[in-house]
Amino acid sequence: MIEITNLYKTYQSNEGNVEALKGVNLKVEKGEIFGVIGFSGAGKSSLIRCVNMLEKPTEGSVRVNDLEMTELTKHKLREARKKIGMIFQHFNLLETCTVFENVAVALELSHTPKGIINEKVNNLLNIVGLEDKKNNFPSQLSGGQKQRVAIARALANNIDILLCDEATSALDPQTTEAILELLLDINRKFKITILLITHEMHVIKKICDKVAVIEDGVIIEEDTVLNTFTRPKTQTTKNFIKSIMEDELSESVLKELRTKKENNKILRLTFIGGSAAQPVLAIIAKELPLWPNILCGNIIQIKNQTLGRLIIELTGDCHSIEEGIKILKDHNVITEVLKYD
Repeated sequence: MIEITNLYKTYQSNEGNVEALKGVNLKVEKGEIFGVIGFSGAGKSSLIRCVNMLEKPTEGSVRVNDLEMTELTKHKLREARKKIGMIFQHFNLLETCTVFENVAVALELSHTPKGIINEKVNNLLNIVGLEDKKNNFPSQLSGGQKQRVAIARALANNIDILLCDEATSALDPQTTEAILELLLDINRKFKITILLITHEMHVIKKICDKVAVIEDGVIIEEDTVLNTFTRPKTQTTKNFIKSIMEDELSESVLKELRTKKENNKILRLTFIGGSAAQPVLAIIAKELPLWPNILCGNIIQIKNQTLGRLIIELTGDCHSIEEGIKILKDHNVITEVLKYD
């Protein structure tokens, strides 16, 4: 569906060349919701704008729907873009046009008959929940409503792919949740492939199937969202995860643990799906002379999966602790021994 190979993008400025993308490789399968996350200046906006050629790559290949986008003529590029919708952080609506007219503009540019336009726009406004706002102007809408108009406009040409450029960054948390639910619903109903960029890990864990982490123009990590949360490979990814799932012990707790004389180990336990519902700590405390002590923890939802994480202190003799760790692993709990020196 989208295949990016060895992609480079260099901007020229009076102060010298700026390399925004440095050999990016990425593949997004049909029907996926794929997220690219990075801090400001990492290159994520340049990457997504290269997909529909709003930015022309300096070097590399961008294939969308089996078309090599970098080689298309202007006419063929316009045709290819009809199947690629895009929504932006600041909505990009026409302020002098009504909601209906904003959605209709893409169809008018495609010379769609007026009767079909009326039917299609009304249907799209119903999908995004704005059928009662069709005669309003953008200035009369909330931020979330404006983004819904932008989504309806992007869907107008029966697109295969939806690009989301920080689509929720300008919205409050409650409105962000509603827009993400709408994107999920659109993906499920219409099988539209969604590629989004964001700096918010909450967006990734809420709706994405896969995620790539971009830093300084390079993809430093790529995997399913669940694998990324359970086995992050880079410090940048760990920092993003910490923004919504903190599992570091406070200095006061660490100080107390260091003064203890009992034999103990500190474990990070990760529970996925069904394992989150098992009373595994009660099991090891019942079967072995061990005393589990929960130090911190939380549970989050990653799209359709439950992910729980605890940091515990396991006190007892060395043999029993090792047996307890084995029981945890036998119950499909990802178990890491932490060292706090």
